[in-house]
Amino acid sequence: RCAVVHSIQTAELSRADNDANGIAFGARIITPEHAIAMLKKWLETDFKGGKYQRRNNKIAKFEENR
Repeated sequence: RCAVVHSIQTAELSRADNDANGIAFGARIITPEHAIAMLKKWLETDFKGGKYQRRNNKIAKFEENR
């Protein structure tokens, strides 16, 4: 579950809501400084679980049955 992020907020939400285990940046539009700031926020953010875990479980079940 890799997330393409473009802001501090999308970095945080990709981890908190989606439990992303990878992060990607657009090299043409993201400066190295901004990428580092987003990565720091992503690394310090915990997964919320709850309704987000239920959604992830549904996605995993769908992927198993493809």
